[in-house]
Amino acid sequence: MMFVQRRRRRYRYWRIKSTAGSAIYCAIAEARLKDSGGTNQIPTMTGGTTSGVPITESSKETGSFDGWYIGNNVTTGGLPAVCWVSQNVPSYPEYVSIDFGSAKAIASLELVAPDSTNNIYMPTAFQLLASITGAFAGEEVTITSASGLSWTASEQKTYNF
Repeated sequence: MMFVQRRRRRYRYWRIKSTAGSAIYCAIAEARLKDSGGTNQIPTMTGGTTSGVPITESSKETGSFDGWYIGNNVTTGGLPAVCWVSQNVPSYPEYVSIDFGSAKAIASLELVAPDSTNNIYMPTAFQLLASITGAFAGEEVTITSASGLSWTASEQKTYNF
């Protein structure tokens, strides 16, 4: 038996791009980008930049609905304390971008829906993109994607690649 190990490409810039979802908002309670050992590479976020890792968003609802909430490791308690929420009436695609400061080999993405009825705002389709430049202007690669998604409260979905 021959074992072939697939080498993962390393990227500094990662983007979770929601391409379809609710007509009211797009929301993600938690996102985890894990290496092959299962360690989340997004630090526990306490602001827009934590441990040198900024997380930005394409848009946000007024108030405290910042993109960095996808990394705060809190998935219960309702909005806004636990979620990134796009502008009202999102202009898809909506996204959150992570800059690790140096290249990371990522093996899986976990997405977690908000608790209670806010799960209806999770993306119904998304792409995980990676870039070596951070421009996301055609040089990026699609790492994984999914469509036709539905979510229950606090549901977690894992995408291995």
